Amino acid sequence: MENSKTLWWVLGAVVLVLLVGVFMISLGGQPAQPTLSTGEYLRMGNDLYAQGRFADAAKQYEQAVRVDGTNVSARVNLGNAYFALDRLDDAATAFKEGLKQSPNDADVHSNLAAVLLRQSKVDEALAEVQTAVRLKPDLAEAHYILGVIYRQKGDNQNALAEFQTTLQLTQDARLKAETEANIAQLQK
Repeated sequence: MENSKTLWWVLGAVVLVLLVGVFMISLGGQPAQPTLSTGEYLRMGNDLYAQGRFADAAKQYEQAVRVDGTNVSARVNLGNAYFALDRLDDAATAFKEGLKQSPNDADVHSNLAAVLLRQSKVDEALAEVQTAVRLKPDLAEAHYILGVIYRQKGDNQNALAEFQTTLQLTQDARLKAETEANIAQLQK
């Protein structure tokens, strides 16, 4: 009698495990992952981004946004990852959402301008980067973008002035080299 109770108990446990397995498969075959904090997702995303693993970083930033949709850093980092992946529409959306939450963030205006410029939306990019410069006059990246826009529009005098300002403001070697190359092209 005792053996039969044990057998029924084991059989019940096996059926329960099978039912849970079927349920998990119906949910996509993945057990539920514990939710991490926004900060943890951001840190993981930042590490992946620094390694050049932009698609993996984007997934972490997407998780951060799911956990806290009001976190501007999560949205901006997501926009940067999308930009690196050339997912320009997604990047623009992420930056615009970030601006809804932080409309006076010059860096986000500058990032959105870079996306719009890459999408050949020059006039929209100009408006965004002018806002960035107004909000933060010492933002070297914004002056660089402004220089590129002026150069595209054929306004070489203003382009040169913006590139000179970029050189005065930047400490970034890559931005400095790109700026110097633009100046050299304009002075030919």
